[in-house]
Amino acid sequence: MRKRIAWILACSACAAPGPAHVDVAAPTATASVTPVASALPPVATAAPLSNGCIVVDEEKQSGETVTLEGRVSCGEHSHPNGSMFHFCALVLDAPRCVHGLSDSKTVSEVQLASGADAQDAAINRLVDQRIRVTGDPFPALTAWHVRPVVLMVKEFSRRPN
Repeated sequence: MRKRIAWILACSACAAPGPAHVDVAAPTATASVTPVASALPPVATAAPLSNGCIVVDEEKQSGETVTLEGRVSCGEHSHPNGSMFHFCALVLDAPRCVHGLSDSKTVSEVQLASGADAQDAAINRLVDQRIRVTGDPFPALTAWHVRPVVLMVKEFSRRPN
């Protein structure tokens, strides 16, 4: 009695790895391997999603690390509770496409955020100056976020105006 079993395996005797029919003869352990055409599409290495765009994930509330250049702009904004708060943004040299936002496909500014008071103070001193900033973008989540994309700053440096 012979069974015909289709397995996906890498066959060193075959021209290419992939699906093969393996004939197993019972009760002996001998087998013959014959390559078969695959019904599965070939596996391709995906190109990075960014393609120069800012990438965020609204569901995970995160994004891919990005480096941006532009001019620092700071201002005041009104919170729904009636209070005013200070924020800084990076006015980009040119609008950038955004992958992952349902309501914005491009942005011309990103809000700058930092977990360090010293870094916030340093950014505040650079109003109207050009900087290069690297950080992790995420979509605006709260009333404190006043631009569609917020960038959690990892590092920044001043650039020539």
